[in-house]
Amino acid sequence: MKGASYAVIGLIALVGIIGVMAYSVYQMSYGGYSLTQVEKSSREDIARARLEFTKNMLTQNLKYSGHAAMLVVAAQGGTIYPVTYWWCNSEPQPPSPKEFSSALSNFSILYFNAYINISKENENIKQMNVKIEEYKCAVPDDPGAEKCIGKDSSKCEAFDIGTIGGGGIEVHSPGYKSYFGNIETTVEPNRGYWLYWNLYNAANKNLLMRLVNQELRERCTGPESTSEKIKASLDDICKGFEALFDGYVNCSYEVLCLEEGTTCLNTPCEREPIENICSEESSLKGLTKNKRLEGIILQGQVASARINFIFTDYKYNIPTERGMEPLRFIISTVFEAGRQECRPIDER
Repeated sequence: MKGASYAVIGLIALVGIIGVMAYSVYQMSYGGYSLTQVEKSSREDIARARLEFTKNMLTQNLKYSGHAAMLVVAAQGGTIYPVTYWWCNSEPQPPSPKEFSSALSNFSILYFNAYINISKENENIKQMNVKIEEYKCAVPDDPGAEKCIGKDSSKCEAFDIGTIGGGGIEVHSPGYKSYFGNIETTVEPNRGYWLYWNLYNAANKNLLMRLVNQELRERCTGPESTSEKIKASLDDICKGFEALFDGYVNCSYEVLCLEEGTTCLNTPCEREPIENICSEESSLKGLTKNKRLEGIILQGQVASARINFIFTDYKYNIPTERGMEPLRFIISTVFEAGRQECRPIDER
């Protein structure tokens, strides 16, 4: 599955980050001690220092995992599916807030446990006799519509995330110390939830089809076909979406299909929502069979399209295995549109 391949590539590439990070934290943990001071420290103090070092490392790992998960989920349109259709045959079907958080949870724990398994092979961890166990779940805290909807993102530029179940840290020498509680951190700066909530609110108001029909009315005259009119409208449709955000967000698009008639509607675009957080269910049910619209469609008056709209947030860059990158939120759409009546002159 394409989505899974994204995660695998990310996991492999993050090996180097873990090694550097573990070494850096190890140096910080012991760099302040002279040899004499270390020798005089009690076994319990050394064990406690090793435990705190490991907790700090895991906290940082969880932060990176949240960032990495948001990059993948946003690129997939807000779900665990590789492609998420926000409009299916002209009808809005945005992922629910719970579905979005569920996807973020799934990828966060995937990355976090990968960090843990890589850390187990780190020589510094082995030398300190530290045992780390995987966690069962990572739960993001959705900032919510009230904080996130609107051009002002100041209250929605981060999200908290914490582990639930499983996990644990044990230091076995020179003394025994352990921690079996949860790991919690704040993933910041990251405007993934802000992008999601504004797009979700717009989809529920059917913004795409309103913009499409508006642009077709503006282009009601001329010999161009409906598909040509839609193509000529895409820049303005993007501007309509950009109006939801501040000046840091850019809208672009990728035309996958744009034809006269209903050719582009032959795309399985409905999906079965998966909203489980911390569930043992792991099988994906995938896209459901496409439901064709009922009724008679006049081919010469209707065009259909399959287009990806890409929203790139340039306010903050997010750490990735390739360096710092802006967050990209991609929504896929399948829709049809017909010729529109011209606006009366006094309405223009």
